[in-house]
Amino acid sequence: MGTRWLENFFEPSKIAVIGASERPGSMGGSVVQNLKASSFKGSLYAVNVRRYKTVHGVSCISKIGRLPKDVGLAIICTPTHTIEKIIKQLGRHGIHAVMILTGGISRKRSEQYDLGKHPLKKLAREHGIRIMGPDCLGILVPDLNLNASYSHINALPGKVAYLGQSGTLASAMLDWAYARGIGFSHFLTIGNSADVSMADTIDYLSSKRDVKAIMLHIERITDAPSFVRAVRNASRGKLVLSIKSSRFPQSQTPVEAIPNGLRHKDMVYDAILLRAGVLRVDSTEELFESVESLTRMKPFKGERLAVVANGIGGAILAVDRLMHEGGQLAQLSQDTVNQLSMVLPDYWSQSNPVDITPEANPAVYKQVLQIIEQDPGVDAILVLFSPISLVNSQDVANVVANHSKLNRKNLLTSWMGGETVERSRHLFDDFGIPTYDTPDRAIKAYMNMVRHQRNQALLRETPSSLLQDVTVDRKACKRLVDNAMSQGRDYLTAQEAHEIIAHYGFNAVDTDFFSEKFGSDAINVKYPAAIKVIHQDYCHPFAYGDNPRDRWRGVVTGISNQDELVVASKELSAQIRKRFSQSRVHGYSVQPMHAGEISVQFSLGITRDETFGPVILFGGGGAAANVMADRAVQFPPLNDVLARQLMNKTHIFRVMNERSRDLERDVAQLSKMLIGLSQMAVDLPNLKGCELNVILHSAQGVKVLGVAMDLGQEHQLCIRPYPVELEEQGHFKGGKKLNLRPVRGEDEPALKLFHETLSSESLRYRFFTARRNFRHRELARFAQIDYQQEMAFVAEDKESKILGVVRTWTDADQVQSEFSVLVGDDAQGIGLGSKLMQKMIRYCKEQGVMEMMGTVLADNGPMLKLAKKLGFKVSRRLDADIVEIVLSLNDPSEEWQEIRLKRLHEGKK
Repeated sequence: MGTRWLENFFEPSKIAVIGASERPGSMGGSVVQNLKASSFKGSLYAVNVRRYKTVHGVSCISKIGRLPKDVGLAIICTPTHTIEKIIKQLGRHGIHAVMILTGGISRKRSEQYDLGKHPLKKLAREHGIRIMGPDCLGILVPDLNLNASYSHINALPGKVAYLGQSGTLASAMLDWAYARGIGFSHFLTIGNSADVSMADTIDYLSSKRDVKAIMLHIERITDAPSFVRAVRNASRGKLVLSIKSSRFPQSQTPVEAIPNGLRHKDMVYDAILLRAGVLRVDSTEELFESVESLTRMKPFKGERLAVVANGIGGAILAVDRLMHEGGQLAQLSQDTVNQLSMVLPDYWSQSNPVDITPEANPAVYKQVLQIIEQDPGVDAILVLFSPISLVNSQDVANVVANHSKLNRKNLLTSWMGGETVERSRHLFDDFGIPTYDTPDRAIKAYMNMVRHQRNQALLRETPSSLLQDVTVDRKACKRLVDNAMSQGRDYLTAQEAHEIIAHYGFNAVDTDFFSEKFGSDAINVKYPAAIKVIHQDYCHPFAYGDNPRDRWRGVVTGISNQDELVVASKELSAQIRKRFSQSRVHGYSVQPMHAGEISVQFSLGITRDETFGPVILFGGGGAAANVMADRAVQFPPLNDVLARQLMNKTHIFRVMNERSRDLERDVAQLSKMLIGLSQMAVDLPNLKGCELNVILHSAQGVKVLGVAMDLGQEHQLCIRPYPVELEEQGHFKGGKKLNLRPVRGEDEPALKLFHETLSSESLRYRFFTARRNFRHRELARFAQIDYQQEMAFVAEDKESKILGVVRTWTDADQVQSEFSVLVGDDAQGIGLGSKLMQKMIRYCKEQGVMEMMGTVLADNGPMLKLAKKLGFKVSRRLDADIVEIVLSLNDPSEEWQEIRLKRLHEGKK
């Protein structure tokens, strides 16, 4: 639904609380009291049919119809049976934002309760209302003096937004944060999300400059594509951190289906959050401590940690935990060691961790921290202190806290103990220094931040183009699928599945297919051979369970001639009748044996999650795959970087590293297969599942031994793939032909070369400064876009050289797209800029965007001339050097769109 009217929830000027009273325990009364206590600056009204004159000093109205017409937010705190009637009254009164704090609505319905069919959702659409809740805590925005909640405590101001789905957990979080002096920019739970979703709220929060980080508590995700798009967009500019509850069937109501081929669904959530750039934590303890870390740590410039302690015991615990978590212990420079040797006793270790001895006084701490802080090989410092009678812990804490003001590097502390160090911890809280009870907790919190930085860097890695040399006959593959479905089958035969993987360039073991009789066509079989019976049940992927009977392989090996082949087929037929009496036999597959040449077996495939759609899996193969213990998952679309990351998560990949004779060849082949599976998931929306049994042949590399595919209803990908349908060839002056296509992650090197060849004037017109150097982080951002919210078209010649690029970023409600265009100096004068702009205008118009906007330097005559030709108008002059130009694409059809456009034209976000 987007962010329409959400500003009324977070920035209301007038609020009505419906159901407010002075009755003890009244939820509405509590909301009124909180709004008054927070010094809400707008107008406040109470509504109660009992005709109270006032409620806690606020004027009370008996009927909704008597409220002012410009009330921005209505808060409902009435019994469940009254809510639908109240929603209709609010709609007729013209109120666009409604928050329902009442709980229990969904719990009254069955376990199969479908939120998408919620009557409140229907009412919201009918009356043009946005509904948050039911069963939500409310909203707190400290900087605006807004506490529209029934919380027992107010939130302190801060830069972190908290968005949850559980009011009780949120209350605990708020209480804990208040005690530690940690504040929030926004704090809310959305309850059962009848209308306003987590994705909508993330979109709103990510647009706010004062929000530096977003914390999520997730119980269940419903609209996966919207959620993934929202968090991917948010994580590009802010730290997004989450905790996921209801991880296992025992804690889920209703129970979420586990995708075929996987042991549990939580690994799917883990993969999608990681892919979206979200830092996931496992427990409320980690969540609380991560709040402290993300609000108090400086920006990361590296992960090398130095440990300073007044005893070796605590230091060893910290280093052990750091190594266990995969962290990096800083290597002190010789200069640092020499300087420390002048301060510390002769017997100090001269290495990291730095044991400054129990008797070290505060002055020694100060000197040690000053020395280590200057070491270029140190990125962060952890100070550990164990209380002893020789040194006052508060004096040491004072020195460390005061040093932190001047320290450019991240500083963490752990004052171990209880009562005697409590004042020291409070001091660190006051100074905004991350502090933890134990070394374990300190390292855990630090490593959460490190892992997040690593994942962000991994997502920015430039992928290689592994499938560009493969031409896939997508029409032929689709015919095979359509033919099977027209026959009423929900699976492909083994022969059909082999045809499809051949189209995608998979290297398979030579396989002969036979009906139930072996005639002259069996002459070409290579012996020794293995025969496998192909029956209907095993044409489905992941057709095995925990019962050993269900894991029968249906294979006879070591066959040396045709007579043995016939005998083996009859044995298999007899076994089928006994084990799978209802399963139709399609025939047999015969393959040459590879005894002594197979070192590793893998299981690769596609499964489908009911929430997130197609999922790519990788893990160990063969009989051991049935336990599904060594599987990792990722989401399509995949590139080489993501494919290798997926493989690296498994044990079998480490085994392959030991056994492969040509590791780079084999890794590249596996990566290519995973990318091929990803492309299948994109190209064949009816492909429900696919399982490949893959072997590592010592001499020939990676080969497919077996494949099974089943079919189902069309799916929706939760990450939009590369839009190949937007590719076209453009014709330009002088007979020049160029490919116009969406940008790809693989374009980063070409984009780097493109920017390096631009003149200073071209760079100044585009970036408003004649910059020359672009870092990898920036170029990766240019190339690796989210096609759901961004678009960039590049023009390339036959040598794949980029000559121009146009790009847009569109808000979540598709109200406005901001564009930029850049044409290389050697492609000027052929009409390329006009062609790129026209292509982008068509695209945005078809997407339903209402207007395109761009900022242009006032002296950029060529751009202003082109814009005028294309129909752009100067909207306003931002300053003496910059103008804003706007092109109307689609007329607004609703009131909120008109209001949003007006605010945008007035310079209000």
